[in-house]
Amino acid sequence: MTTSAHPDCAGAQPDLSLDDALQLIRTTLQQRALPVVERPLGEALGCVLAETLLAPLNLPPFDNSAMDGYALAAAELPATGPYDLPLDGRTLAGDSADELLPGHARRITTGAPLPAGADTVIVQERVRLDDDVIRFEQLPPLGANIRRAGEDLSEGTEVLQQGTRLGPLQIGLLAALGQATVSVHRRPRVAILSTGDELIEPGAQRRGGQIYDSNRFLLLGLLARLGADVVMATNCGDQREALLKQLEVARGMADLVVTSG
Repeated sequence: MTTSAHPDCAGAQPDLSLDDALQLIRTTLQQRALPVVERPLGEALGCVLAETLLAPLNLPPFDNSAMDGYALAAAELPATGPYDLPLDGRTLAGDSADELLPGHARRITTGAPLPAGADTVIVQERVRLDDDVIRFEQLPPLGANIRRAGEDLSEGTEVLQQGTRLGPLQIGLLAALGQATVSVHRRPRVAILSTGDELIEPGAQRRGGQIYDSNRFLLLGLLARLGADVVMATNCGDQREALLKQLEVARGMADLVVTSG
């Protein structure tokens, strides 16, 4: 008596090779861009930019002090010391800066705008403060300890290209440029369908040949890390009709349906 081999998925030749399937997916994705939405910056992590962004302002936006110290007009002072300069006030980070009085110095903190008339900042460790007069022996180089407007980024410079995925660094940069919202492609909606009568939920009481459904949770983690919105994740068992029904439901909810089994 002879028996014929039982056909199974391991022995069957697929109608579509893996390479052809991947190419089909890539082609489809290129032809079907997700809709563009405006997202608050705090909700845009992991999203993909829908447009190229240009810097709307300089970074820094104004000349400012890189150190805590004293702003002065070094170009107007003699080349050799000692130097005694009265203070005309102070400028803190966040303040507006009045023009520096001739022959004076100004107390200034890191990040504070450089007052007009000043061209150099001497760090506080290099001076001695007597009442409202600073005394020091050596003049710092002209322009020392100043961050110039646009030194990091000039207005109009390309900041991020269309198609960039927004990570923490990109989000921080956009915040520094004053962007409250950003145009991105809507996150892809994905449905996950695992198949197998042997699969049960983690934590359930296992019987006989049952195993826990690990693939579904692996896919959930991978898709979350990629920034997708998982709108459906369920086990369909091995019943054809049940699978077809769930596929139809998933098609109506998701941009992409991922099956595992």
